[in-house]
This record gives sequence, structure tokens and C-alpha cells, in this order.
Amino acid sequence: ITAGAFDNIARLVLDPEKRIVYFTTIEWNNSNPANARLRAVSVESGNILWTSDGPTAHGNFLVYDKHIVTQYGFTGEDDFLYVVDRGNGRTVKKHKIATGAEVLIHDGETVIAPCYRGVVTMRFSEE
Repeated sequence: ITAGAFDNIARLVLDPEKRIVYFTTIEWNNSNPANARLRAVSVESGNILWTSDGPTAHGNFLVYDKHIVTQYGFTGEDDFLYVVDRGNGRTVKKHKIATGAEVLIHDGETVIAPCYRGVVTMRFSEE
């Protein structure tokens, strides 16, 4: 499978059961936030199934059964954690954070986001 015209893939996760690859790109995110998106691609056809609203992704994301949690923000933008519907890529929750998250950690029903200044936690449930 190729990601087509997408260079600079930041993170890629394969769901072998659903045969879908989820990925984020880092291409020009700083100068053009609209490029900071999460995408889903069919392993079978190579077609892009959906692209998230932009900007919603700056590389880091966690894949759950029904949702994907991602982060967006850098030095000049507002920073957020997003909950994205895994079936269609639509944003279902947007959680403001003080500074960009360096990584996202799954701990039960809590997402832990170590940031440039401190640590942010967000309760998250698939329910």
C-alpha cells in the first residue's frame, strides 16, 4: 500500500482486522494548518476512505474501537485534543489544552498528554 501523494507521514497505524491504515502527515503543518489531518486508507483498494476536518492532527494519535484521539497545536496555533469518529473522520469532541502535546498515552479511560508546560489529562470513554 502507498499513501499516494502524501510525503512526510508522521505516524501510521494498521488495523489488520478492518484492513485500514490510519495516518497523519507533517507536510507544511506549521505554515498551512489545513494539512494537519488524520486519514484512513483501505488496504484492499488503496483508496482514501476519509480525511478528518482540518486542522486536527499533528502526528500523535491513539486508536480505540470507535474513536481516534489526536492532538493539534504547535507554537502559533491554539492547542487541542480531538476525539474523531473512526468510521467517518468527523470530530466529535474538541478539548482545549494550554500547550502542544508531545505524546499521547492511553491509561484506561484517561488520555494523558505530556505538554510543553505540564501534563494534561482527559477522561475518555467509548460510551
